[in-house]
Amino acid sequence: MSRRFHPPHPRPALASALLAATLAAAGIAQDGAGTTRQETTEGGDALRAQLQEQALEIEALRRRLEADGGELALELEDLRLEVELLTEDLDAAGPGPPPAAANAASAFNPRITVFADALGRIDSRPVVLSEDDEEERIDDSFHLRGVEIDLRAAVDPYADAVVILAAESEAPGELEAGVEEGYLILKRLPWLETAPAGLKLKVGRFRSGFGFTNRIHAHDLPWATRPTSASTFLGEEGLVQHGVAGELFLPSLSENDTLEATVEILGGGEIAVDEEAASSDYATVGRLNWYTELGDEADLPLGLSTYQGGTGADLYGADVTWRWLPIAGRGRRSLVVGGELFRGALTTDDGEEDPTGGYAYAQLQLNRNLYAGVRYDRTDSLEGAGLGTETVGGYLSYYTSEFLRLRLGTEHQSGESDEVEPLDTIFLELTFLFGSHPAEPYWVNR
Repeated sequence: MSRRFHPPHPRPALASALLAATLAAAGIAQDGAGTTRQETTEGGDALRAQLQEQALEIEALRRRLEADGGELALELEDLRLEVELLTEDLDAAGPGPPPAAANAASAFNPRITVFADALGRIDSRPVVLSEDDEEERIDDSFHLRGVEIDLRAAVDPYADAVVILAAESEAPGELEAGVEEGYLILKRLPWLETAPAGLKLKVGRFRSGFGFTNRIHAHDLPWATRPTSASTFLGEEGLVQHGVAGELFLPSLSENDTLEATVEILGGGEIAVDEEAASSDYATVGRLNWYTELGDEADLPLGLSTYQGGTGADLYGADVTWRWLPIAGRGRRSLVVGGELFRGALTTDDGEEDPTGGYAYAQLQLNRNLYAGVRYDRTDSLEGAGLGTETVGGYLSYYTSEFLRLRLGTEHQSGESDEVEPLDTIFLELTFLFGSHPAEPYWVNR
């Protein structure tokens, strides 16, 4: 994932606690290694008990930090690996129960999570996937929309790896399997103590960091469908391409905010505004993301994005998301308000065109498991003037647990001309997962 927006949390406090836990474990290991077996036999159990407490503390921190996204969770796994390696020095402390932490080798095993997403719909008129194939209808249907197997692991202290295998279906009876994402995250080079400006390199196939919605997998969206404006400019599945990305932190204004820059070099094509580009028509993506905390109960990330296509097709974007989590209702009340704008700069047979689009939404958490929201979406068509659409929708999301979610939604779509017939749709979505607990979607408050 380039880095996605994460729920607010006391980052400095957690980081300090984690560092203290790691250093304490290191001290225990050194004490155990510096004495003889006879001297440490009686104290071995006490040392192991202290190490177990450190392992439990790190595990608690890991669960709290998982909400900050997959890549940060991988960094935490690396720190936990260092503690696990230190336990080997306690072998000289004599017999006793094994420490709570697994052996060091197991830390390299991937964390595996399986996601499944099914969608049912009832429509007021026939709906086809493509105007070129009117027989491929998706109205009044129910099907398993997608299954993902998400594997993440530390390759070594310097790099992490992510592979996401997906089987996807756009219509009942169809299923296409492949590698949705597969990339290596290089956190620093072996001969450097730290990465300059927190620089990370990503190499492989990944979801581009352009905009906000594009970085989120379908099963993690707060709605049953992607905004029409995002699909119009980026494609139905968003911009997913092979390439190289660099991510670093820039000087921030205060300790309560961060400024992050991302630059990507991608193969051409795989994006709606530049579908005809060949993979050798390299494109560049740039993103600037500013995140700030607004007191103890709210935060605000702002993002600017640009896509420069190899064939002259350009796209610009801006996004904002405001989150409010009252301290008194932590885990039970929250409000999220956000939106995203797109503007293209395209060269067509008819000359220069600059289509625009965007969406805005609001979501209110009613209790620990229930969320209600609305979304407005308006976009020009890339096919020509006068073919734009407007969509208004509402949705209700219910979690039976953090592993199972039900969603009921409705949308009304209308066109700017008579060529676009109005459409009313009711959606029923079922999403479940199992395996290693993943990062929660950004809009979930627990």
